[in-house]
Order: sequence, then C-alpha cells, then structure tokens
Amino acid sequence: MQDAAGSARGAGAGRRPPDAAPQRRVRRIRLADAGAAVSVAVCELDDPAFGCYTWPSALVLAATVFCGRTQLRGMRVLELGAGTGLAGLVLARLGVASQVVLTDHPALDRVLGNLRDSVRLNGLDGAGVPSAGRADVLVRPLAWGDFATGEMADLVGESGFDVILGADVMYDPKDFEALLATVAFVLERSPPHAVFVTAYQERSSRRSVQALLDKWGLRARQVGPDPLEMRAWLESALQSEMSGALRGGDRAIMLDGLRFEPEDGVPLQAGLDSIFVFEIRRNNAP
Repeated sequence: MQDAAGSARGAGAGRRPPDAAPQRRVRRIRLADAGAAVSVAVCELDDPAFGCYTWPSALVLAATVFCGRTQLRGMRVLELGAGTGLAGLVLARLGVASQVVLTDHPALDRVLGNLRDSVRLNGLDGAGVPSAGRADVLVRPLAWGDFATGEMADLVGESGFDVILGADVMYDPKDFEALLATVAFVLERSPPHAVFVTAYQERSSRRSVQALLDKWGLRARQVGPDPLEMRAWLESALQSEMSGALRGGDRAIMLDGLRFEPEDGVPLQAGLDSIFVFEIRRNNAP
C-alpha cells in the first residue's frame, strides 16, 4: 500500500500521541489445505501509515496465491505496495517461487523497516540470499510511476517478473494511473505469460479503471470466487491468531472460524464480501 503522505484510515488509526513510539504486534496466520500448510508471521505497528497494518485484501490475496501455488513454482514474484508483505511472504515460506521482491514507497521508512522485520521474523534475511526450502527474498523501495531515476528499470532487470502482486493497491484514485503505468512497464519487460494479480476492495460502484487499462494497453478479468463466497472460501484454508504485548497480550476469540485478536474492535474479516480478485495482462499477451 503506497501512502507517501502517511495519512490514516480505518478504525483506531491515529490514536497514538505523535511523540510516542509505535507499538509493535505480531500477527500469525496459518493457511492449510489437504496438500500443504504454511505459517507466516507479519509485524504490524500502531502507526497511521496504511502499510503498517494487514488489511482484509491482503488475506484474500495470500489465500489466492496459496491455493494457486502449484502454478507459481520457479517464478519470480514482485509485490507492489507490499505493506506488511503477507502474500509475498506466503510464497517465500512455501518455497515455490524462485524469488520474491517486496516493495513499498521510498518515503515510507517505517513501513519498509517493518517489512524487513517481518521478513526476518519468518527466517528470511531479506538480502536476496536463498535458504533451504525458501525463496530468495528482497525488500526494495519503489515509487509507482517513477521512471526517471532508472531505479524501476534496475529492479525489473532484463528478465522481468512472472507474477506481480498487489493487495488493496487501488485505494486512492489519484494513484491509479501511476500504479497501472508501473504494471504496464513491468509486464512489457517480462515474459509473455506475466500477470498482475490484485485483490481489490470495492468502495464505490462509480469507480472504473477501464480508460486507464485501455491507455496502458492492459486487460483485466475477475478470477477466484465470487465475493459472496469469499468468507467460506477463506475459512476452508485460513486460520489466524495474533500474539503480542498489546493490552495484556493474547485475547484471541473465534468468529466464523477465523481466530484473531480484535484490539480495535474491528473484525479481521470486515469487508471480505466486497473484495474481488483480478488478473491484469498486456493486451497482446496470450
């Protein structure tokens, strides 16, 4: 989630006094089905920056890549606006991808630092050194639409990426074109099969990116379950629990099969019924 201005959203955002150090918590999420299981820990901060919290779309995207893991074996994966990096970390922990690069805005030092903490917490050093059964993981700053510095071209390199991930990256309409321009840039320099997979939470039925897709030579289609089936679909694969030092430690409860600790009183699944998963490709891609 790119949020260079560091503005707040969601229940509880901005309650911390400006001179107080942000509190840290660890959210532990386990995904499992008949074929595999993976446990991922993500660090979160009591901070108004969007990327310091794991939003519902990240859970949906993580479950999407987990269920599609056999199709991602050996692929290079780039996560845009990674925030806490849940989806990318799931792939890294599974060890199916050859490389996972987690990115967020260069101005968000605290978000990037928190992301590196999550990488280390999962036994991944974040320096691009693979470990046994784990993907090569990198954490890098990346500003959408910034083509002048050459940093994006350096990151993409000569071979590009097979898969681009983005959870709730279409939040602020002013960022839509920069995001899609970045996606088009990466896809153009990637193999023909390359795809952008994004979990999008609908907040207004009046929003449309069709004109921007046309402008940047992209096409989109909905994949995965219908949002009305999303809750049951997630519950079949995902168990979540949180641990940490917030307000007396563990106070986990059960809600519709998902285990979580609602420190701010907002259920972890809030908004799941309005989340869609899309894949975006180049118009000339097969």
